[in-house]
Formats: sequence, structure tokens, C-alpha cells
Amino acid sequence: MQIRRLKIKHFRGIEEMVWHPGPGVNCLTGPGDAGKSTILEAIGMVLSPAPGRVASEYDYFEGAVARGFSVEAVVGQLDDELLSAWPVAPLYTWMAEERKAQADPDPSGESVLCIRAQGTEDLEIEHVVIDPSEGIAPLSPSKRQLFGLSSIGPATVAFRELRMSRGSLLERNVDREQLRGLITEAMQASRDGFQAPEDVRKRLQALSKAREAIAPGTGDLSLGMLSPRGQNLLGMLGLFSATGDVAVPLFNAGLGTQQLTLFTLASSLIVGTPLFVVDELESGLEPFRQRDLIARLREAIGSDGQAFVTTHSPAAVGALEIGEMHRVDVRDGEHAVVEYPMSLSRVKDADPEALLCRLPVLLEGLTELGLLESVASVQLRKRSLTLDALGVRLIDGGGQPHVFPAIKGLRGMELRCGAFLDSEHTQTGKRAELAADPQIAFGTYAEGRCLEEALAGELPLEALDEVIALPDAGGRDRTEARYHQMTALAGEQSRTRLVDLAADMEETACRELFANAANKHEWFKGREGGAVIGGYLLAKHPNSPIMAAIRSFLADVEQLLSEPGSPPAGQ
Repeated sequence: MQIRRLKIKHFRGIEEMVWHPGPGVNCLTGPGDAGKSTILEAIGMVLSPAPGRVASEYDYFEGAVARGFSVEAVVGQLDDELLSAWPVAPLYTWMAEERKAQADPDPSGESVLCIRAQGTEDLEIEHVVIDPSEGIAPLSPSKRQLFGLSSIGPATVAFRELRMSRGSLLERNVDREQLRGLITEAMQASRDGFQAPEDVRKRLQALSKAREAIAPGTGDLSLGMLSPRGQNLLGMLGLFSATGDVAVPLFNAGLGTQQLTLFTLASSLIVGTPLFVVDELESGLEPFRQRDLIARLREAIGSDGQAFVTTHSPAAVGALEIGEMHRVDVRDGEHAVVEYPMSLSRVKDADPEALLCRLPVLLEGLTELGLLESVASVQLRKRSLTLDALGVRLIDGGGQPHVFPAIKGLRGMELRCGAFLDSEHTQTGKRAELAADPQIAFGTYAEGRCLEEALAGELPLEALDEVIALPDAGGRDRTEARYHQMTALAGEQSRTRLVDLAADMEETACRELFANAANKHEWFKGREGGAVIGGYLLAKHPNSPIMAAIRSFLADVEQLLSEPGSPPAGQ
């Protein structure tokens, strides 16, 4: 079973939206209140086998009950059991290239059903199938059950699906008819064996006498067990889990236990082409169980089924393929579901949180990551802020050949982002394009093609000698080795300070010597090395051109977050 087109109109916070989900796993990400859960609930509503659900006024867009709402699904990959539910199935033909369903048969297309759930002015939900020749016809719960929907999600789902309510996962796993007589006998035994406390019995006797005076012959009052109104006795049965002598109702168990139990029940029902809906896949599950659940979902749906999930978990995002991910956005009041481009695959794999944060900031490499982290944390701490509080994620871009396609992918989705890159003389014109885009916070070193050249060009020689004496990322003193490496490049084998070398050679040559040695021998490469340089600049040269460039970049990042317009990545 696969949904080819989902159309939502006037349902909850969605005024109108059309989405063409792909086969396999479809994961929805995006900011809070963007409508991710609403989309999954819409799918659950149109395919739910539960009978007689009553709508709430909050199910109607802006509370306009008179206008109604509708959720329409075009469903393909139909199995024989589903088609046999009709003497003549009311089939349309789905033309994939045009993304439309037509009434006329066409051998080049796919046979599909068009079904709809619609909210009426009387707060009722009607399920119908759209017949290309006869209009609409009711779609019964028994027919909807054949679509094989399995909902896994928050506690409200567990409360429904782990009880013997009509169409629930438990009811579909257990034959209700075998239990009907048993539960009736159990209820009668409960009534017969129920003994109220003495004080309660005396009060009931007094009430009986008072009523006898008003209505003679109406009998004595008593207490007994009742099934909840609106449910039959079977609806009182729920699934329990026992550990030792203690049995706990599963709808009161932990969220993770509920998720895994629901998946177990749903998996046992798979006959044809399953369709799963999993809201907040990570609920109650450790990262390793999240990854395992995704793998099991893929296995369960195979090549013919379909799964719709939402997540805010980096672990889940990391386990998904970029082609399985979609972002829900609201722009100018309109909802849209946008596919993540393949150019973001490397970013997702390297740092899954990049696709969940408010503003992803792609950096030249790990050195820039350590440098900006150290500077930003100090700068923001002065205002009781952190990068996490702002929703900013600093990301190792893995070099400019990878950074530029990733930024292009983000901007293609109309998302804001940031970039801090070297100013080396490659990728001509691309930095200028980034700097000119008002939706990108862009930064680079004021002088030099890389951090080492920027340090060599902007700090006094005495300061460069201090940099040489800084400990390496492991805290070890590498001063003597660095001087030997540096002077070896000059054709000497000595330990000579830069300020002393300047007496024998031009200052410019000394600075080049520092930059070349630092680069060649990777004195401060990596995240820890960048943090060492950041700490030094903050302590000794807070007003250097490098620090000015970083402060200006961080200010641009905050400004971008505060401006109206197209949303940041996670907002």
C-alpha cells in the first residue's frame, strides 16, 4: 500500500496542502508547529479502521466548522484482498509523470483508489471512496481495515491501540468473538461479588427508603460495575505486561515500551502491503533502539509498503537516507513538504543535527570549528547565551569542494544558513556570491588564505613567537620542535625566535616562514588546535583583525536569525 497523493484542506492548522510522498520511508522534519504531526494524523484519519469518530471544533481550520475539512488520499500498490472488497472496485488511473488521477483507464498508469475523510458541520467524520462513475460512496470500517494502517506514536495512540476497541491493533490481533462471552461472565461475577463497605450500604438503604416513599415498589438501590458509556464490554479489555507478580497496563507503561509493543502488534498483522504511521519515532527510545526501529520499519514495508514518520532526533536522522527525508515548512501561511537534496547527504551523515537546528553554519574544517566554538562561547556567555540557545549549529564542512554544494542545497530549499571559509584563491567568485546573499551569514579571514597565513599577517612577530610556544592539542610543549621545523625550511638547523630571525632576513620572509611551517606540520590543525588558537586570541589579542572578522560574522549570524523572511533551517 502506498499513498501517491495526499491532499489536506482546512484541517487543524493546515489551510490547504498537497504532497506526493515517495515509496518506502518518508520522514518529516521541521520546526515545532509546522504541521508534521498534523500530516501524520491526517493520514491516520483517512485510513483509520476505527468506527464513528467524532470531530472536535479544533479539527477545523481556524475553528470554521461550517466550512468543513477534508483529507484525501490517492492510494496505489493495491493488493487483491483489498480490491475484492468491492464487486467492481472504483478505480482511477494514476499517471505518475503528470502526478494526477484520471477516470479513464490507461495501461501505462497504475490502478489507484481515491478515498476521503471529511468533517461535517455536525462534527462528524465521514469516510468515503470516490467512484469515477458514480460519485462518492461510504467507506466502511471493515474496508478501511484492509488498507493495513498501523499507527505508532504518543500515549494517546497507545491508549487506543492497546485496548480491545474496534479496529485497534490489539483487536486485529485477538479474536474478539472468543472473548465476548467471557467478558460478559466476568462482569456479572464482578457485580455479584461486589461488596460495598458497611457505611455505604447503610447510606444506600436510607436512599432506598426515601425513594420508596416517592415511588413505591421501585426496589432497593445498589452499586455494581458498569462498562464505560459508548463502549461495549470488550472495550474494557486492555493489554498488560507482567514482570514477576506485577502486571502493568501497557498504555500506562513507558513510551519506549509502548512504541515497541505497538510495532510488534503491527508487524504481526502484515499480510500484503503495510502502511505505518510513526509520530515522534524517538519517543522513549535510546539512540540504538531508534536506529533499530528504522531498520525494522524498512524490513517490514519492503518494496511495496510505505512508512510515514516524524522525528527531532539526530540519531534517527543519522540512520535515515537523505532521500527518505522531507521538511515541512510554512511560508506566507502555506504549508509545503520539500525533499532534502542529495547535496546535503554528506552534511547529514557528518552531523545529523545540521538538519534539525535553526541555523546551520558550515565551516571550512575542524580547525575553524574549534576556533569559532571557543570564541563564540565566550562572547555569548557575556549575555547569558549559548549557541544552543540560539539554535546555531557549527558544522565541519569538510573543505570548500563540499561546502559550496551543501550551501546551494540549503538555499535551494529557501533556508537560511551561515558559512565561514578560508579566503584561498580557488572557487573563483563563489565567496562573493555567498557574501552577496542576504540569507547567508558569510565570514572569512581578513588577510591570508588560511588561519596560519592570517595569524602570520596580522599578529606582531613577538605574538607569533608566543603562538609557537602554545601547547599542542594534547597539552604538550612543542616549542623546540616547531622552531627546528621552521628554521629547517629556511635552510638552517637552529632554534631561533622570529624576532631574532628578523635581524637577518626581511620581516615578510619571517612571516611566510611561520605560515609555511605551521601549515606543513599542522601545528594547530583540528578542532582542539583551533580551540587553542581561539583561547590565545581571546586572552592576548581580542582586537586583532582575525577577532574582528569573527565577531562581525557572529553578529551577522544573530542578525540573520532576528530578521523576517524565509525561515532558518529549524524554525
